[in-house]
Amino acid sequence: MAASILPGKFKGKQVTVVDVFEGVGKHSAGAMTDAELHELEQAACHRRAVAAASSRHTMACVSEAIGLALPVPPARRAV
Repeated sequence: MAASILPGKFKGKQVTVVDVFEGVGKHSAGAMTDAELHELEQAACHRRAVAAASSRHTMACVSEAIGLALPVPPARRAV
């Protein structure tokens, strides 16, 4: 079953995998420490899941939209 996760919290703000990508850029530029990047990664990618549209998630949504799958499962959030 495809699912997404709720955003995590980092320094009082909601964060997702997109914020991790931005954090890697900041880290490369010297604007973020190793420890901060690690903390950001742990917050955004909690429960070993990532809130990103992947092929599996996309195919699940398409299958539901064209009637090949039961409705709702891809829309559920992993909490």
